[in-house]
Amino acid sequence: MMKIKEFLAAIGAAVGAMAMGLSFSLININLDSIHQYFGASLVQLQWMINIYGIFMASLLVTMGRLGDIYGRKKIYLIGTTLFGISMLGAGLATTPTMIIFFMGIYGIAGSILLPLSQALLVEIFSDDKKGLAIGIWAAANGFSFAFGTIIGGVLLSFLSWRWIFFINVPFALIGFWMTAAYCRESKTEGESTKIDFPGAFLLTLAVSSFVLATVQLNLWSKGLIILLYLFSALCIGILLLVEAKVEMPVIREELFRSRTFLLCCLGNACMIAIFWAGVFLIPLYIQKILRFAPLKAGVLMLTFSLPQAIFSPAIGHLYRSFGPKILIGIGFCMLLVSAILQLQYAETTSTLYIAIATLLLGFGFTLAYTPTTAGALSAISRNYAGIATGTFMTIQEIGGNVGLAVSGTAARLGKSFASSFHNGIWVLLVLSLIGLLSAFLIPKTPKVLKDLS
Repeated sequence: MMKIKEFLAAIGAAVGAMAMGLSFSLININLDSIHQYFGASLVQLQWMINIYGIFMASLLVTMGRLGDIYGRKKIYLIGTTLFGISMLGAGLATTPTMIIFFMGIYGIAGSILLPLSQALLVEIFSDDKKGLAIGIWAAANGFSFAFGTIIGGVLLSFLSWRWIFFINVPFALIGFWMTAAYCRESKTEGESTKIDFPGAFLLTLAVSSFVLATVQLNLWSKGLIILLYLFSALCIGILLLVEAKVEMPVIREELFRSRTFLLCCLGNACMIAIFWAGVFLIPLYIQKILRFAPLKAGVLMLTFSLPQAIFSPAIGHLYRSFGPKILIGIGFCMLLVSAILQLQYAETTSTLYIAIATLLLGFGFTLAYTPTTAGALSAISRNYAGIATGTFMTIQEIGGNVGLAVSGTAARLGKSFASSFHNGIWVLLVLSLIGLLSAFLIPKTPKVLKDLS
């Protein structure tokens, strides 16, 4: 039976995952309130999420390595501190630019909290209960995201938009206190202490310059945009050369020799891109076009988030029976149908119709997420599980960044907000087709990649 101290330690570690899920949900569902208060442009709203994603994608592996070397508890506590500062700062912001700045700090905090909250949980439990640890982590993340939509709606019904940030500060304080008091320190002994700082820097430059060019596509000169895209490609080329020579690279290109790993990464990146774009565009549409109050919008968005929280464990059982190919394919079929339904949205669209489309989006995401993750990691020898996980999560976050940047920019090119929304959904439809193709190409009997030399 689990001891009280271990239980408290598990809660402290799970708060990191829960806080990230809750805050991400709260912020996305309530972007329209920030837009109305400041008169913020759509591009400023885009940057509030994209700046978070740039730092998250670029620093995930590096922060995980820092935890391995200097102590996971120590680095995690730094993450909870940065999380608290970012939420307090964003809540006190007097301009959209200030919110963007603190969302960047939020991204750095997330690059610490997501991998290390999971690592701390796994460290608390014995080997035969590691699955329980991951289950707690996934449940904390899933349910906090699901109910963030309702909490945000309630907050905005009685308080100002600032409380969507302020409400997260107690989670930072609780997480810091419980982790400091009850979690034991752990680090990886006997491994190299080298960190691939050049790789992290080049990855940050590559992602940020691509996102910058995409978001500012119709705002800056064509020459500058082309230059940024070329610079991004150059950084990727140099990154691949650097990664081939360093001892502990941010991204191991050898992993992509596995066709299953490559295709599952592609499918997962498309799926996370759809997720980020969906939680950005849909709440804005139902509040700006359909004039839903924040609480009603939050209740409607439960049709998207609850399937993830409730059915994710069951998908794990289905995966053992069917493998990745079929489940990912069905998931992307649902995402495709959802995108087609959303392209029919108009000012007179019924709430039931929107709920069905959003429910399909939630089920499609839920059905594909676990198989893409498990399929990718099972295609690589357990000896390289840490490297594979870091690479997979980095590609996942890059997918979210790129998806939001492209769909958000496509949306801005519309003449009205309704046509803008449809432009963004066309991007989701294309991503669904790419994901469906990746599922079709996954081998029925994947080979495990055993050697990265």
